[in-house]
Amino acid sequence: MNVVNGLYIRKCLAGCILIMIMQTPLPADEDTRLLVAGKIITLHSTELNENRTLLVYLPDNYEMMEEKKYPVLYLLDAENHFFHVTGIVQFLSSSWTMPQMIVVGLINVNRDRDFTPVWIPNSRLSGGADRFLDFLEKECFPAVESRYRTEPYRILAGHSLGGTLTVYAFLTRPYLFGGYIAVSPALGLPKNMLLPDIESHLSEKNRRNKYLYITLGNEPSYRPGIDRFTELLQDGSGDGVVWRFVSMPKYHHGTTPHLSVYHGLEFIFDGWQVPARIYAEGLDSLRAYYDALTERFGYTVKIPEQMIRRLGYETMAYDRETARIIFEEYVRLYPDSPKSHDSLGELYELEGKYLIAKKHYETAVKKSRLRPDGYEDLYMEHLQRIRDKLTSKLF
Repeated sequence: MNVVNGLYIRKCLAGCILIMIMQTPLPADEDTRLLVAGKIITLHSTELNENRTLLVYLPDNYEMMEEKKYPVLYLLDAENHFFHVTGIVQFLSSSWTMPQMIVVGLINVNRDRDFTPVWIPNSRLSGGADRFLDFLEKECFPAVESRYRTEPYRILAGHSLGGTLTVYAFLTRPYLFGGYIAVSPALGLPKNMLLPDIESHLSEKNRRNKYLYITLGNEPSYRPGIDRFTELLQDGSGDGVVWRFVSMPKYHHGTTPHLSVYHGLEFIFDGWQVPARIYAEGLDSLRAYYDALTERFGYTVKIPEQMIRRLGYETMAYDRETARIIFEEYVRLYPDSPKSHDSLGELYELEGKYLIAKKHYETAVKKSRLRPDGYEDLYMEHLQRIRDKLTSKLF
């Protein structure tokens, strides 16, 4: 690594720890709290015989939601893409377009070595893609999954040579990731950049529910390799793969990444946001819909807490029996949520079942003390109200 690149990466790493929001001039009593953008992990790799730096973004409320697990996006060339990609993930997940995710960005040591499957002329250390994938599989994944609460669903995103590695991983180790976003990948330079037997790898029947999103800007030299690869996907060699190629002629090699990742995540998680029709049909349709998402992504995808809670209150206005079923399901799905017990308590209170309501209000208060959500006073108010009603019944 040369001095200029080293200084640049150190600046990126410093920025990933903390971002300060400041005004000029800054009064002495100005609020100078810090906004945390990510964490840094240094991991020694025996596969690569070097230290590797990971940048880690955690979703909002990660520390509070102690039982929740998250899929993981592994991002190559993190020194260039960590900030804008984590912004995309935060934005799309906040609009229910995709789940909240952990983002793990990998800082480069030698990308020519790590991202190239074959030796490239004039690049003495090239051809180390398999060793790098070994590092991911045997060292990086276990390190991340032992430190953080992760679901068994991963996405790999890479640009340029990082896109080449992304396609190579899709071909040779499809079990590592569920989704692949390859931005402006070099697939044909030099000849057989990936593998001489791409067809045989694509014909392997182990890519059910695998998603591949490829983009290319105004990059004529990359086009032949992309065209050949997409032809193989089109003619059925990639049977079972859910894939899309998007041409971006208004963008050049350096400007394709942001929109590619944005739309790539939309593509992989298409259907994550439940249609209004399914919601309107009620709990049974929601269960079936989220069971299908569970099957598709390979981990349990629950009806979102806000959604089932809202459905329960809307239903309670005209059908208390059905609302009780919904709130009981809410408690089953989210047993550690104070809101779930408080909501079921309200239903039982309306039905005049004060002792059962009291039990759920007490549970809500207890849960809120274990995992504060800012509503403990409200839960206490509900509990006191039901105690007063029970007392009045005695006299």
